[in-house]
Amino acid sequence: MFKSQRVLELILFFAVLGLYIHNLGQSIYAGDTGLLVSAVVTHGIAHPPGYPLFTLLGSIFIELGVFTHQSPAFLVGLVSVFASAFAGLLYFRISILLTNKVFLSLVSTFVLITTYLFWFFAEIPEVFALNNLFILLLIYLAILYSKNPLKKYIYTLALVSGLALANHLTIILLYPALVIIIWPKLLSEFRKQRTILFKLAIFTLVGLAPYLYIIIASLLHPAIDWAHIKDIHSFMAFVTRERYGTFQAGYFDSPGVINRLATLLSYLMTLSAQLTLPVILLSLTAIFKIIISRQRIGIAFLVGFLLLGPFFMYYAGFPLDNTFRVGLAERFMTASAVLLMLFFPLGLDYFTSILGKLFNKPFYVTLFVGIFLLIPIQLFVYNYPKTNLSKVTIGDDLGINYLSPLPINSILLLASDTSLFNTLYQRYALNFRADVAVLNAVDPGDTNTALSKLSGDVTLPALSKEQSVALLRNIESIDNKYPVFSEVPFKGNPKITWVPYGLVYELRRADEPVLTSEQFSSRTNKIWSKLRVPIYTKNPSAAYHNLSLAAIYNTYAWALWHTGVYSVSAYSNYPDYSKYMVRSLSVYPDFHPALASLGTFALSVAHDCPRSIFDYKQALEKDPYNKFYFKLLATAERECHTDNKEISELQLHYKKLFNADLFGK
Repeated sequence: MFKSQRVLELILFFAVLGLYIHNLGQSIYAGDTGLLVSAVVTHGIAHPPGYPLFTLLGSIFIELGVFTHQSPAFLVGLVSVFASAFAGLLYFRISILLTNKVFLSLVSTFVLITTYLFWFFAEIPEVFALNNLFILLLIYLAILYSKNPLKKYIYTLALVSGLALANHLTIILLYPALVIIIWPKLLSEFRKQRTILFKLAIFTLVGLAPYLYIIIASLLHPAIDWAHIKDIHSFMAFVTRERYGTFQAGYFDSPGVINRLATLLSYLMTLSAQLTLPVILLSLTAIFKIIISRQRIGIAFLVGFLLLGPFFMYYAGFPLDNTFRVGLAERFMTASAVLLMLFFPLGLDYFTSILGKLFNKPFYVTLFVGIFLLIPIQLFVYNYPKTNLSKVTIGDDLGINYLSPLPINSILLLASDTSLFNTLYQRYALNFRADVAVLNAVDPGDTNTALSKLSGDVTLPALSKEQSVALLRNIESIDNKYPVFSEVPFKGNPKITWVPYGLVYELRRADEPVLTSEQFSSRTNKIWSKLRVPIYTKNPSAAYHNLSLAAIYNTYAWALWHTGVYSVSAYSNYPDYSKYMVRSLSVYPDFHPALASLGTFALSVAHDCPRSIFDYKQALEKDPYNKFYFKLLATAERECHTDNKEISELQLHYKKLFNADLFGK
């Protein structure tokens, strides 16, 4: 490697590092960030498969304390920053190995580091930036070995393969591509030395050593422990994500073929939009040329892309039925985006070679490549505001808003990922409201164990259905000593009621006095006036409008909606009902349940037919496959004596969508 190239690499690395550190968030975000940072700070274990390597690396940045007076979210986020900066450097080197052209490789690298899917995950404490680094590092090592079959390359490749699996399980889908790259040289080595495969297995197992952290940490019973390791079976079930289903993002019904194909189409459209049309076209050109010429390394890239991209997205079957889940799916697009970008320098090189033959002048070739610098400039201008999370506090605010209104020594049960994880971060990473016990409402076993420690009842049924019954029993018994609040109003016990209390519900026993309408309204207004509630439409920062944050806006909107519904059902307080519905829409304009509720209010209470129809249509526009909204709109149009033509068109549209009659005839 020339000295000038080393200098260029250093400049590139530190420039990217500086940019990414500048945009790195001081606060946690949505999704798993709160849980991952909390696990690092408490030396605990995140949800399956535990992400032990990320946890250990995060602990290093926490303990080093290089950046003083920075939040745990920032410090753990440095794992993503450094991983992305090194990944950019590796991509540059791979591009040079593929094309032997420095300027062309530099332009390609600029495109990668300014692409939203790559840049965004460099700015949050998540495992996907580290996964990108491992993808490029494994490919780099495989190419080096294919060109120069030294044992140090193949042993390092095996070691890094194990480490990569200790970060994210989806990396295993890259392994067939690696085998394609190294197979001829590895086969030759195997014929000389039969023990080579055994040695490679040993190095891979050494790379998997971070998983020992899960066993050790669980034995120490940290505050954050999703593993609860008891034996080898429980350990294997945890690291293989048995409770979720391997390679699935979480609990949701498996979609049908049509929905999977729709997910696949959405994935391809998102990828095309994020990487820009010129990059996609040049990459496809390179893929076509590779298939025709049967270039082994290029074929390997294609196999890796297809497995980590289209195959995984189809197999995982993310239900893209709301904005948050689209944002969730974006996380799993990053790996295939990086692999697809490997074709870009090949396509660019192919076109420059054609230009060189046509014009036989290096100037035109350089000019052609230079024009592509406009792409990263455009991407930088567009994506910088979206990835600048340095001032974004909405994630921290959510956890604070759950905890701050609660009485002293409360018990708080939370159900959704972002709500629970962001609150755990405040409670355990920042030690805010240390008097509050924050529990997982959707995991009856773990929650019952925690409640039993407080109530003294340690005898719990074993079956999951009975655990839910035990959870209700424990909640009822524990309330004698501690105030209980929950994101989910548990049903099945007539002796208790759940009353909205800010973002959660307060448990009230039958022997407690019932709140009057004035008391409830006054208490509710006081709570909400002190919360840091985001207003979607008034925030100019693009970073506050990323898809992943929909979960946070949605959380506030639902809480306001439930408060409004309770105002009517318990007190017939229609002014408060209307007020909270309108406010939920100011928080999250796409919140269609509030639009439907306002439509019902306009029809049944205000007797405002035009307004009712307008609101129902708005709700249906936000959720076009909601059968209930179709029926509400049809009812309103009938009662308001709307033109029969409009009703017929609505019936016809419903018939096309669901192959059923709107009025059930």
